[in-house]
Amino acid sequence: HYRKWSLNTCVSLSMSIILLFGGALLFRCTESFNWGGAIFYSMSARTAGFSTIPLNSFTVPGLMTLMALMFIGCAPGSTGGGIKTTTFFTLVIRLRHAVTNKPEEMFHYSIPEGAFKKAAMVFFMGGFTVYISTFLLMYTNPSLHFLDALVEMTSAYATVGLSTGITSSLNTAGKLLTIIVMYIGRLGPLTVATLWYYEDDAKARYPADYISIG
Repeated sequence: HYRKWSLNTCVSLSMSIILLFGGALLFRCTESFNWGGAIFYSMSARTAGFSTIPLNSFTVPGLMTLMALMFIGCAPGSTGGGIKTTTFFTLVIRLRHAVTNKPEEMFHYSIPEGAFKKAAMVFFMGGFTVYISTFLLMYTNPSLHFLDALVEMTSAYATVGLSTGITSSLNTAGKLLTIIVMYIGRLGPLTVATLWYYEDDAKARYPADYISIG
C-alpha cells in the first residue's frame, strides 16, 4: 500500500512527477514546443539526453531550464546523474523550515538529522564543480560562448549527453576536462572528495563560538 512507502520512495516519485510536468510547463513558456515536445525534453534533460531539436536553437530561458533539470537529475540509485531529486527536496524542505518555521516533515515522516548537511554539501560541491570546469573550459577554449560552455559542463557533470554542438570543436584540453567532469559526476563529487578521508581520533577540540550566517 502506498501509505507504507518509505520516505525515500515518496520523495523520489513525487519529485519526478513535479519536475517532469514543471519542466514541461517552463519549456512551453520559453520554447515553441507542443506538449509532447515539452514533456520529452523535460524527461530527456534528467535522463537519457536524447535530442530532437538542436540545442543551439533554444532561447536563453529554455537553456536555463534545461540546465536546472540536468543539474537536479534523477532519483538516487538510478543510472541518471545530477545532485539527485532527494537532495533538492531536502534543501527545499529546509528552506521552508527557515522561512515559515514549520517542522521538517513530509509524507508523515521527519527528515532525518544530518540530511540537510549532506544535501547542502552535495549541492555546493556540484555547483562548484560546474563553475570551475566552465572556467577552465573557457580558459582553454577562449572562442567559446559562455552559455555554450556552461551547458556543456552541466551536461557533463549530470552525465546527460546534451550539447549545443560545441563538443567536436573542443581542443584536447577541453575534451580531457569533459571526461574528468563526467567521471566526477558519475561517481559523485562527495565520493571523490572522500577518497582522502581519514578518521580523526583527536580527543581535544577548540570551543565553539557564534558565527553570523547570511
